[in-house]
Order: sequence, then C-alpha cells, then structure tokens
Amino acid sequence: MLYTFLLSLHNLNRWLVLLCGFWIVWQLTVGWIRHYPWQPRYTTLVRIFAWVVSLQFVLGLALFLLPNAFIQSVIANIPWTQIMNDRLLRFFTLEHPVQMFIAIGLAHMALTTARRVKNERRRFAWTSSLMILAMILILTAIPWPGSFNARPWIRLPFA
Repeated sequence: MLYTFLLSLHNLNRWLVLLCGFWIVWQLTVGWIRHYPWQPRYTTLVRIFAWVVSLQFVLGLALFLLPNAFIQSVIANIPWTQIMNDRLLRFFTLEHPVQMFIAIGLAHMALTTARRVKNERRRFAWTSSLMILAMILILTAIPWPGSFNARPWIRLPFA
C-alpha cells in the first residue's frame, strides 16, 4: 500500500519536475539570447526547480530502499550479472537512479551558479546550460509509454 502511494506521488511529481524544468529553461534561454538583465526571479525559479527535483529524488529513494519493494526484491534475488544483462532490470536498478542523481546534481549546480556568478552573461550561459543538461538527463531517464521500459503517463494510487 505504501509502495503504491509513493509510486503514485513519484509519478505525479514527475509532471511538476517537467513543467518547472521546461519553464525555467525557456525563461533562462530567452533571457540569455535577448540579453536581459539578471533578475532575482530567475534565481527563485531555479531554486524552485532544485526543490522539486530534490523531492522527486527523496520519493525515488524511498521507492528504491523500501523493504519488499520491486528494486529491493530484484537486488536480493537476482545476481548482478543477470541484472546487467536484462535491459529492463538494468534500467530500473542502475540507469534511472544514476541519471536522475546526476541531473539533481546539475540542478543544484545551476542554483549555485545562479546565486554566485556576478557577470550576467556568464550567469545566464552557465545556468541555462546546466539546466538544459539536467533536463536532457531527466527526459532520457523517464520510462515513457511506448519505450521498452514503459510506465503509464499517470499512475494513481486508487486506480
């Protein structure tokens, strides 16, 4: 029951991560291209994204570490060589968590850059670039419907 609830929250928060991420990348890229002055709202947007993606990480970590959950069951019962040879198991036990962990690091680096870099051009360039890289990692690590590791668009706990 707890696993299903956390999985649903993880799924729903994914959409918040994507919406925030796309909005922030758009805002930063437009600001960078059009040479807008850096405003505190850009830092606030990146901070919100870092918070939302960190929440997603906590939910994912809970799913990963929850006793008797899918991942713990796989790790306990299947040898690592077999996990690495199985595309689906490798994705959920290794590729997805590692890519998302790196994306979270990039999001927090973007926040640090947004707060500390003084030169506005550099601030826009670095923050935008880090956010774009984070979003690319996030987009490629999501188990989209239609892929080999497909999961539903929306997963609700009571459905």
